[in-house]
Amino acid sequence: MTSLSYADRALSIYNPSIEPGAVIKVLGGRPADPNDWPATYAVRNGSQRCTANLIGSRVILTAGHCVDDDQKGQLYVGPNAHNFDALDITCDRLISRMFPSSADFALCLTETSILSSYPSIRFEEIFRYLTLVRKFRKVTALGFGCTEIGGTPDGLLTSGIARIVSVPTTNLYIQTRGPNGLCSGDSGGSAFMYSNRDKTKRVIVGVSSLGNSPSRLSAFSAVGTKVFVRWARRWADQNDVYICGLHRKARNCRNN
Repeated sequence: MTSLSYADRALSIYNPSIEPGAVIKVLGGRPADPNDWPATYAVRNGSQRCTANLIGSRVILTAGHCVDDDQKGQLYVGPNAHNFDALDITCDRLISRMFPSSADFALCLTETSILSSYPSIRFEEIFRYLTLVRKFRKVTALGFGCTEIGGTPDGLLTSGIARIVSVPTTNLYIQTRGPNGLCSGDSGGSAFMYSNRDKTKRVIVGVSSLGNSPSRLSAFSAVGTKVFVRWARRWADQNDVYICGLHRKARNCRNN
């Protein structure tokens, strides 16, 4: 049997409300209100399922292993299956899931601004430092992955909480352990933390990369590392866009 490369597959990033039967959730997680997470989307690349977050008016963040270099696809934005905009996108990635690098990032560019059709949307914000990432602190993971080992999709977006057990040193991974963990379909989603004491400003500290279901051990590629920040800034400059959390000129960011 011949398997197609990712670049030969039809990549699509879509809002869960468009295809309610196609999305899945976090291992052991609880249902999350989609209204609280309007910038979280599902990714479909052939049989591969992943998660993504909008982090700018033309920028999508997901995992590098979910796409291929220079991969093209479409972003579907809209309230339902009969009323949505299909925006052309192109993805680039920074990937090395082997130690000591542990980079697993992809940035996708939409052809036109999402704000032209949806001016009220708020984009998630990355945190470009590692100051929040400390052992034993909690992170919230969000995704469209399975909820139990060997489970099947049930159409719900869920979130789960785990504690940090290892911080980036020679590698880029933030590692966490249960009670919740990453499962197939969560890749490309994000680890969120709060950047203020009032817990009103949530930020992305990592991109979901690896999970060990039985042990509830999960790994997120940290966005606060120099490796990611330098690459993301260079990518943004080349594409003339702004990223929430990296650029002051970024518009409609959640914490603005």
